[in-house]
Amino acid sequence: MKVLLTDTYMMNQEAPAEAEYKVTGIANDAVEQVVQYRLSKGRKYTLTIYYLGGARFDAEGQTICSLYDLTMSIQQERNIFDTTRCANIDARI
Repeated sequence: MKVLLTDTYMMNQEAPAEAEYKVTGIANDAVEQVVQYRLSKGRKYTLTIYYLGGARFDAEGQTICSLYDLTMSIQQERNIFDTTRCANIDARI
């Protein structure tokens, strides 16, 4: 899979990923691809996800089914701050 984020404010210029890596060793030999971007307020973006590959076949020539689980998350720093806030420290401030 290839992930492409374009900045429509900058005439669909590709936005560089802040971090991109793969996690292996997950159950059933799955590979997790993680791509992180930092977005700017007031900008508009387009996210395109391409599947690059072809069918795989077993010994009889039948197509082997593959499962792709696409999970996306969008986080904001404020949300992270709110969910990790320590109640004991906040009470003293």
